[in-house]
Amino acid sequence: MSVASTGAIRAAAVGALTALVVASGAPAYADDTFGASPDGPSSAGLTGSSSSSSSTPSSSGSSSGGSYSGGSSSTGSSSTTPTGTSSSDGGTTVPHTCGSYQGSTFVPYECPEEPAAEEQQPGQPPAQPQVTTEMVTDAARVTAPVSPPHVEPGTVSYVNIPNNFWTESPTVNDSVTVLGRTIPIVWTPTGTSWDFGDGAGATGNGVEGADVGAPGAIEHSYARQGSYDISTSTTYNLSFVLPGQGPQTISLTAPPSPPVTLTVREIQTLVDFTR
Repeated sequence: MSVASTGAIRAAAVGALTALVVASGAPAYADDTFGASPDGPSSAGLTGSSSSSSSTPSSSGSSSGGSYSGGSSSTGSSSTTPTGTSSSDGGTTVPHTCGSYQGSTFVPYECPEEPAAEEQQPGQPPAQPQVTTEMVTDAARVTAPVSPPHVEPGTVSYVNIPNNFWTESPTVNDSVTVLGRTIPIVWTPTGTSWDFGDGAGATGNGVEGADVGAPGAIEHSYARQGSYDISTSTTYNLSFVLPGQGPQTISLTAPPSPPVTLTVREIQTLVDFTR
C-alpha cells in the first residue's frame, strides 16, 4: 500500500471520528487533555476519553463557563444552601457564605443572624437578694417591746420617803418584714435597768405591791423636792431564723421606755410654842 493511500485512510478515519464526536455533543479533546473552557482558565491536565455532565455543582472549584478544575461540569443548577467553608486556590479557607446559584453563577447574600442567647431562661425566677442579720436586727429594733415603769404608792411622793418600783417584761413573739419576706422573731428578756431621774439607778423587775424591805423589791427615795422622769431599758435575746443560714440569737437592748414623771414634795414642820 502506498504512502498516499495510507494518508487518505487515516484522514478518512479522523474525519469520521470528528463527526461522531460532534454528533454526540461531547467536548473536543486535544491530545487526550480537556481543553480550556470558553469563559475560564485552562484546565489542562485532566486526562481521559470522556466527560460527565452533572446538574449538581461541586463544593469546590470554579462554576463559571460550565468547567470545573478537578470536578464535574455544571450548567443551570441553583441552590439556596449555605456553602460553608471552601478552599480557594492555594488551600486558603474562605469564610462561611450564604447564597444561591443563578444558572452556573453563585450569587452570595448575607447569612441570617442567629438569635442571641437569653441570659435568663423563661420561667426562671429572678435571684432573690440575701437577707442579713443586720437587716433583721435593724427592723426589729424599731418595734422592740418596752417595759413601762410603775411607781408605788403613786405619782406623788415626799422627800426621804421610799418608793416601790416595778415593771413587766414578758417574752414577746412578733415578726418583721425584710426584703418582702416575713421573719418571725422572739424577744426573751434577760435584764432591766432603771433610771430614777436624779442620777441614781437600779436593775431588776422589782415586785408589785412589795412591802418596804421585801426581797427582790426595788426601792428609792429622793433627797430633794422636784419632778423626776423615771424610765427603764430592757435587754433581750432576739431569736429568729435567717433564710439560708439557720437560727440566730442576738443580744439587743431596746430603746428606753416612755418616762413616768414622779413629783416629789417636801414636808415641813412648824413648831409653835404657846403658854
